[in-house]
Amino acid sequence: LKNFQNKTTVNIAMEMELSMVQDTPPDPIDILTSEDEASKLSYVTQLKHTIIGNKSRKIHSLSILSRLISLTENQSTSDQLLSECLVVLASYCYLPLEAWAFFKHHDLPSIFLAKLGGHLSKRTTHNAIYALASYCKNFTEHLDVDIFYREDNLSTLVSYLDGAIRVSQQTAVILQLTCTTHTHQLKLLNLGVIPKIANKLLQINTVRQSFLDLLATLLADNLDVSLVVSQYAYSTGINISEHLTDLVVREVDPYIKLSASRCLVSTFLSQVSDRDFNTNILKYHVLPRLVALSKPETDSSYVIQCQAVNILCRAIEGDTELQQSLAVT
Repeated sequence: LKNFQNKTTVNIAMEMELSMVQDTPPDPIDILTSEDEASKLSYVTQLKHTIIGNKSRKIHSLSILSRLISLTENQSTSDQLLSECLVVLASYCYLPLEAWAFFKHHDLPSIFLAKLGGHLSKRTTHNAIYALASYCKNFTEHLDVDIFYREDNLSTLVSYLDGAIRVSQQTAVILQLTCTTHTHQLKLLNLGVIPKIANKLLQINTVRQSFLDLLATLLADNLDVSLVVSQYAYSTGINISEHLTDLVVREVDPYIKLSASRCLVSTFLSQVSDRDFNTNILKYHVLPRLVALSKPETDSSYVIQCQAVNILCRAIEGDTELQQSLAVT
């Protein structure tokens, strides 16, 4: 009986030890560095479901992030695993600003750009666009914009402006945030972005807003872009300025009104088209709406009020006729 009890005790101890080993979760680094594609895909997919939309659940392990970036760079990574890695990295791009140095060290934008326009699936290339847009939105002030305007990268990005709603919208965001110089404006102009923007302005507001912001950025202090915009007309015979005016007058969304107004003011200041026509647009349509948006007693947020005032000041600076019109308004 004593021997039986001793054996039983030993067996129980071994079973408990084995159970503890089995219950210990595998190390993520071991999974991500293994040759088992299925295990890597399972882990990255689970990680995606854990962190997306939940900032408190994001793990801040640089080792794991490094492995995800390595998998994304690796040419032998399967399309499905690569797609999941891009989604996870897009989510991590919203980490605090301190993470920027780490991402810059790994040159994350170049990695994302390398996944565009190749042999990869549409889903994977679209996820690369989303990841790139996430990076640009969170680290706008620290972007190395020149990499986006290399000829091969830029032409590839511009081609996605013709894509599906969400893809084209995110592409417009990327181009708008990285267009910071006169040279950038001209490069985009020469790649034929104006007709692409004009077509998207006819779509739903979620897309329209991004393309209006891109158009406003292109028009800012650029006579060449203003000239092309002023001469562009839709198949219906309506030109872009008339369509923008219609947005200012009829749209309910204040951000749409502001972006369309910014475009019209830039066109007016360039003086590349009929000045009387543009003056009347500003006097009778744009200025009254901007005044309404700038009033504190309206439902407009403080940000909208400030933007409306800034556009107003830019529009009337040095123009006596508009100043008098605004005084009456």
